[in-house]
Amino acid sequence: RHDGLKYPCYKCEYQATQKSSLKRHTQSVHEDAKYYCKQCDYHATQQTQLRIHQKTVHEGVRYPCDQCDYQATRQSHLRTHQLSKHEGVKYSCNQCDYKSTRQAYVKAHHQSVHDKGLLLGLEGVLLRKMNNCSTLI
Repeated sequence: RHDGLKYPCYKCEYQATQKSSLKRHTQSVHEDAKYYCKQCDYHATQQTQLRIHQKTVHEGVRYPCDQCDYQATRQSHLRTHQLSKHEGVKYSCNQCDYKSTRQAYVKAHHQSVHDKGLLLGLEGVLLRKMNNCSTLI
């Protein structure tokens, strides 16, 4: 993986930093749903999305913080909460003073503010972003 390289979606403005994230985005946003909730109108393109929906919406599963009143709908969200709110974990941009409680936000900041306009296409072809168009390098 290279800093500043992105995997653009060719159907919308979304850009991923990993090929697997682009695939997941394409399936969940641009492809037809394959999994339907039997209790409401919710539908998903991935079975894991449907399971999370059923647990959090219909079964009321929550992951409570043991240090405050926060309750997360996912264990990973609880861990992120604990790190940022109770352990003071902050992530910093290595090129400016920007800081965030989430590493993904710093990465998105870095790519939108500091990248050199490079994109990595779906097939791994290096592209240069120019005036909202992509040209082959």
